[in-house]
Amino acid sequence: ASGVDHDGSAQAQVVRREPGFLVNFTPGRAQDVFADLDVPAQAFLVSGTRGLTILLVTWVFLRLVDILTSAARERMVREERRAAVSMLDLGCRVAKVLIVALGLLGLLQNLGFNVSGIVAGLGLGGVALAFAAQKTVENLFGGVSLSLDQPIRVGDFCRYGSGMGTVEDVGLRSTRIRTLERTVVSVPNGQL
Repeated sequence: ASGVDHDGSAQAQVVRREPGFLVNFTPGRAQDVFADLDVPAQAFLVSGTRGLTILLVTWVFLRLVDILTSAARERMVREERRAAVSMLDLGCRVAKVLIVALGLLGLLQNLGFNVSGIVAGLGLGGVALAFAAQKTVENLFGGVSLSLDQPIRVGDFCRYGSGMGTVEDVGLRSTRIRTLERTVVSVPNGQL
């Protein structure tokens, strides 16, 4: 305040400054600031906060899959289950795709899209894909079974169908066997 004192001398002007906005920012003050905004700005802030939360949760789950995969890989290598490591990589990729897909669906829902139609379409597409890829899926499950149960391993001599030979590689889709005639035959895992 400025003015003249009772004895006539000029008073120094006192300027009072509040500390910076962020330093003095409390939850109650945040609520006041939020309440002062118009409705579209409030909706934008709420939607943005939800979107950031969805991204954060998706990132946390992706990191969790990486950590769990790394720990499982170390254990499998220690137990000398090297064939199962490839299955672990496949499982990791599938889990990450599902996590990202769920995150994207959450973001789309947050943006106001009707995701129930998308999910229904994916369900019908999944059924069509399952029928089209029936043999591939059969071989994939055969590969998973061979890797986890290990009824045959690399170096084993085995009989398959009408032939026999030594197992050279057990893959996700097929197993390579070197026959007695020294030729390499690829046998689908669904047949083994």
